[in-house]
Amino acid sequence: MVSVHEAAEIISAHCQPLPSRQTSIETALGHVLAETVLADRDLPPFHRVTMDGIAVRWSGDDRKFLLTGLQRAGEPGLTLNAPGDAIEIMTGATLPDGADTVIRYEDLQLSNGYAVVSDVAEIIKGQNIHYRGQDAKAASVLLAPPMVLSPAEIALLAAVGKSQVTVAAWPRIALSTRFQ
Repeated sequence: MVSVHEAAEIISAHCQPLPSRQTSIETALGHVLAETVLADRDLPPFHRVTMDGIAVRWSGDDRKFLLTGLQRAGEPGLTLNAPGDAIEIMTGATLPDGADTVIRYEDLQLSNGYAVVSDVAEIIKGQNIHYRGQDAKAASVLLAPPMVLSPAEIALLAAVGKSQVTVAAWPRIALSTRFQ
């Protein structure tokens, strides 16, 4: 009797790789990836804010900040000019130059152009920021074959600008029974 491990080795030794073909990412679901996919840029490509709030240069001492601007997602980045200044910021926006921390609105009291940090709020320098390249550096491997493409991998392909992907062709099989 042949063990399962031995049977798998025998089968692997006699299998030939399937030819590959290009397909659109719209039709790639369930196919086996046949190419290595690299990051086309750092992911994320900029320091991205993960909470609505204010962007500040955090020293640990200041609890009151002068609001000097508003940074929305998709707009060019602003610059934080001085310690004690803050820029209101939206989730997904680029972190303003000079800022190193985002304090969420839930930890603030806004009044008369100032933001005051709650006495019970614990602020950690660098919080609420998804740093450039934190997920992947440019040219790093994102997907490697063989891998069955699920919706998550297809979303990643789209995110790095791929509309076509190389996949293994579907195998062709034939079964023979003793009655044929």
